[in-house]
Amino acid sequence: LRITIPTAAGSSDSSWGDSGFPISITENTVIENAILGSGDDVITCNLAANTITCGSGNDIVYDIKTGDTVYGGDGIDRFSIGSTDFALIDGGDGLDYIQLTDTSIYGSDIDLRNYNDSSFVSIDAADVLNNIGTLVRLSEQSILNFNAVTTLDIDEDGDVDYYFYIYADSGKDLVLVDPQEWTFYKTIDVGGTVFDFYASDGGDTYFASTIGSGVYETFSSSSTLAIDSQAVAENLANAAVGSLTPVDVDQL
Repeated sequence: LRITIPTAAGSSDSSWGDSGFPISITENTVIENAILGSGDDVITCNLAANTITCGSGNDIVYDIKTGDTVYGGDGIDRFSIGSTDFALIDGGDGLDYIQLTDTSIYGSDIDLRNYNDSSFVSIDAADVLNNIGTLVRLSEQSILNFNAVTTLDIDEDGDVDYYFYIYADSGKDLVLVDPQEWTFYKTIDVGGTVFDFYASDGGDTYFASTIGSGVYETFSSSSTLAIDSQAVAENLANAAVGSLTPVDVDQL
C-alpha cells in the first residue's frame, strides 16, 4: 500500500508498507474457468466442468476429466487425463503431450483407441515414461485422432507426413499394433532422442516410439506375456521384477 502526503513546499513524500490485504485465492475456492498468463503454469482441475486457457509458457494441466475443455496456447504443454469423457484438449502451438505416466490412473495397459476424433486438437506425443513396464495399444485411426500439427518429410518424397511420438521406457514398454496397418520404416535421431518410425496409409502416416520399446502385433487369444530376467530386492518398494516379454507374438 503506497501513501502520498503533500507538503507545504508543493512537493510530496511517499511511503509504503504491507497492508495485510489478501491477494491470493483462498484454499477450496471453486473456479470453473481460468485464463493463465505467459509463465510456466501448473493447474489441477476440480470436479466441475472446467475451461482452462493456458498462456505462452510450458504449462501442465492435471486431472482433466468429465466435460473439461483445455487450451494449451504456445509452448510445450503437458496434459494429464483423469477420464476419457473430457470435452476437448487443444494443445495449440509447440510440441504438446498427453501424459500417461500415473499407473494409479492409467494402470499398465493403455489403449489410445479409447479416445475419439473430437477430443484432441494439436497433440503431438504421448508420454508413458515411468520406469514401469506398460502396454500401449493403438491403431492408425487413434493416431490420426490426435490431430497433431508437427509435420516432417520423413520418407523424403517431397511432401510432409503426419506423425505422432510415443515416449516409452526402453526395454520395458511394449506397443501393440495391427500388422495389417503398420510396418517398420526406419530409425531416426530427432533432437538427440532416437525413435523407431512405423509407417501406415501408404507412407503418409507414422508413429515414432522410443528405440528399445518393442512394437508387436496385437495379442491374439493364444498369446501370453512372460516376465524375463526376474530379480526381486527384499524389502525394497517398487523393486525391479524383470521386463514384459510377449510369447507367440511377432515383432514388427
